[in-house]
Amino acid sequence: MKNKKLIIFDFDGVIYDATEMQMQRIIDSASLALNQFETKSKVPSHNFLKKYWGISILQMSQVFMEKLHWNKNEANLFLFYEKGKKDYFEDGLANSFHKLAVKIKDKGLNMAICSNRYSASFYKLAKELRLNIDDFEFIILGDSLLDGIRKPDKRVLDPIFRTYTKNQVILVGDTILSDLKTAINSKIDFIGISSILHSRLDFTESFKKAHIENDYFVLDKLSQLETLLT
Repeated sequence: MKNKKLIIFDFDGVIYDATEMQMQRIIDSASLALNQFETKSKVPSHNFLKKYWGISILQMSQVFMEKLHWNKNEANLFLFYEKGKKDYFEDGLANSFHKLAVKIKDKGLNMAICSNRYSASFYKLAKELRLNIDDFEFIILGDSLLDGIRKPDKRVLDPIFRTYTKNQVILVGDTILSDLKTAINSKIDFIGISSILHSRLDFTESFKKAHIENDYFVLDKLSQLETLLT
């Protein structure tokens, strides 16, 4: 972290991390739906959901029908229960971020957000999660830039590079195809947050395959970022 002046955070899965809660919510909805029937259909496990994570709930119900032998009535009831829990995941903010933000600022570092989430959704959720928007020097979202520029297009960081050089910034993210690829394309340092989506090994192998000279780190959770600040 030497010579760094700006930390760029992804939002979902990093500052706002609800993956485990979302998975448990889906399992609970699936169990509730199947309990209404005499059935041999299976409830999805965490490992099963991990293989299909990132698709829509509607697509997930189709996967249950194809892979777990659900029938249409079971899938429809699952979707009904899921619709009623659409705001459930909003309590998934990493509790440590607020304290971490104070320590980052105490170190004289600035913060930014670069997320593919759209503005209306982001600002609504940021308010509910009590994020202090003024803590972030830049907020770049999925509809912030012209021509639909989004991660992993390296141009998504152009507003930041008008103020900072590439060796002054570091990107923190939890996905390979979006966050890590953005760092690779932009040739900046990267911190990966391992999760059910990508393991430490996933990040390490992907970064090495890129053959760039920038530094990378992999953490098990965002709160460990504090150890890199010392």
